[in-house]
Amino acid sequence: MAIPYRFARSAAPPSEPQADSLARRAEESKANANLRKVIEYLSKKGYSKTEAILRVESAAQAHGDNHPLSTAMKAPSKYTDAMPLLDRLTDNVLDIYKPEFRRLNWPIFVYAFLRTLSDGSEKHIQLAAELFKAYKNKFESDHPDDMLSLGLIHLPEHLPSSTLAQAYLSNKYRLTLSNAAYQQLIIMTEEQLEHGGLGMTLIMTDNLDIRSVDRVATDGNAIDKILGRTNLDSNWPAEDEGIPGHNPGQNAGNSSSVLTRLKLGPLPMEPTLFDDVVADLQEEDAKNPPVNGQTSLLSEFTSRIKQEESDDAPTRNDLPYPPSKARDVMSEVLKIKEHRDRFKIETQKDKLSVCMYTFHNTNDTVNCVAISDDNFLIAVGTSESYIRVFTMDGSPLKFLNKEKKAASERLIGHSGPVFNLTFGPAVDNPNFPDQGFKDRGEVPYVASEWLLSCSADNTIRLWNLGLMSCIMVFKGHIAPVFDVAWSPFGYYFASAGHDKMALLWCTGKAGPIRYFVGHDQCVDCVAFHPNGAYVFTAASDRTVRMFQCSNGSSVRLFTGHTGYINDMACSPTGKVLATADDHGIIVLWDLKEGKLLKRMRGHERGGTWSISWNVEGSLILSGANDGTVRLWDANKLDGMGQGKIVGEGGMGTRVDGQGGTTAGPSVSAAAGGGGGGSSSSSKKKGKGPAVSGDQLSAFPTKQTPVLFVKFTRMNLGIGAGCFRGGQ
Repeated sequence: MAIPYRFARSAAPPSEPQADSLARRAEESKANANLRKVIEYLSKKGYSKTEAILRVESAAQAHGDNHPLSTAMKAPSKYTDAMPLLDRLTDNVLDIYKPEFRRLNWPIFVYAFLRTLSDGSEKHIQLAAELFKAYKNKFESDHPDDMLSLGLIHLPEHLPSSTLAQAYLSNKYRLTLSNAAYQQLIIMTEEQLEHGGLGMTLIMTDNLDIRSVDRVATDGNAIDKILGRTNLDSNWPAEDEGIPGHNPGQNAGNSSSVLTRLKLGPLPMEPTLFDDVVADLQEEDAKNPPVNGQTSLLSEFTSRIKQEESDDAPTRNDLPYPPSKARDVMSEVLKIKEHRDRFKIETQKDKLSVCMYTFHNTNDTVNCVAISDDNFLIAVGTSESYIRVFTMDGSPLKFLNKEKKAASERLIGHSGPVFNLTFGPAVDNPNFPDQGFKDRGEVPYVASEWLLSCSADNTIRLWNLGLMSCIMVFKGHIAPVFDVAWSPFGYYFASAGHDKMALLWCTGKAGPIRYFVGHDQCVDCVAFHPNGAYVFTAASDRTVRMFQCSNGSSVRLFTGHTGYINDMACSPTGKVLATADDHGIIVLWDLKEGKLLKRMRGHERGGTWSISWNVEGSLILSGANDGTVRLWDANKLDGMGQGKIVGEGGMGTRVDGQGGTTAGPSVSAAAGGGGGGSSSSSKKKGKGPAVSGDQLSAFPTKQTPVLFVKFTRMNLGIGAGCFRGGQ
């Protein structure tokens, strides 16, 4: 049978060039198929960075020297174009990813500058200088010392002698991003390979150690394990960002990480409020001149209050507050009086005591206790979903409804256990001790007026203490809310919940205004910095984070606790944070340097539940499950080692876990650094914890775990707990 012409042509044996071409195409097809399989495998396993690099290299090889990628590879500006590209990507990405994209700005800038300069040609030197000039103002406030060092590098010959350049070029910049943000970064960078994406990819590959993590509550993804932290007793907490061994402003090797510059100074006072307070203080000084060597109220105020703005303090524009009222003026005047007339503590000379309030017949239903700033009200939150408010002296409550004259009142509204309470800012007015809500007249009411509560019903409630009723319900958490805290100036407050988030609220809006995210497990407690510009959160992943209120970004990460953190408090100076955990350990952190200062041991296991600073910021008061209130010297930094093994809970005896008592040393012995006979005896019996040398006093209770402690503005120590004897 004859073969048709169209088949006869294809059936003819191919010529030698055609055969080579067919073989080459077959090999390329096979190679491309293998490449696709490799890329699919990398994508499936989550190796997105390797996948992106492979795509870039294969594209460049496939298209030869004339392809735009090959041209981009040879372009002198391939690294300097990375910064404008990152700016565009940050502007275009979803808002939820913007904070993570911004964390790339500094390392991309540094490596783009150093790598461009190291190429050595005049064109590269010019491009590096232009890059530095373009971004100098952007980074100078957060990295002033590093920018100063980079500004001294003008030629490739300067690189070997620069400590900063060698620290960056010989190490990889460590960075942790969420998987979702990292995937977005890779996809968007790959689309812009010809316009800065190539240089950015090379920097991320060669110079960045990006660790992408899932934000899930599993032990395998706990932040301390992600960071590879193994030495939990190290004084240098692992940070999730930066060059290991480099800190701006210090020599390499002296610190742990590149840290964001903080504004820890006091918030400047509103000009109108400042003028009104000065006028009232001048009038008060004229009526009641200082006696017995007292300073005038006006001089006390001007030495303590900061009006002008400075680089180390936040501005009032960062987090705006409502205009001041007559109540604010009166409150400031009374605070200055309290500050001048307070009991000034000299740590080693003064013998201090604590006033303890004990609740009976609670049947283990009380979850939390709070005391108002004017020291007139005390409230408890219960597992039975209600709140009970008492007067601390047993006098009748001040109701708007004058027919009621009870000394306590129930607040009903939550549908789940109440986990925490906090009273709004208030001041005691000794000139009007019996002033009620209706007796204000011309004198502003400055006593406790508001109470916040959080519950397992996922809500936060705002209660008016004159009406003794709920005014507003705040809904934003999708799981139980464990803690709530007022800002030092009122109006704003923060909450922490089981949904692994902390939220920032204001009383004028029903919904949250900031989301603080980053923890891998539920957030257990929350606290404000004294200037109100930062929020601290502690979570079940045993880490503490510091967030900036103005933009919600995380500026510090502290790791080092081995137990769950129960309470936090920042010193009045705003420079040191104290955290307490369920192992009975209190840890002090230096906020500026981002490092651990010391651990204070003395409480037994079961939890240190509450801590508070004195006015001067030199002492810490703590209350714990072991039934003791303890006083600590926060300034003593040489008590890191273990002190005596003591078997006491305070003044001579202690309450043990079984309700019995054991003999122990006196307070003076407990505060010492050496060991005596009673110490060795206790050590042999194995009773009692190791006590660090910075413990000054230990006050025992009668089988009453201490739920709440505080130093008042007059430096009076107060504690509260529930009696458990006979149970």
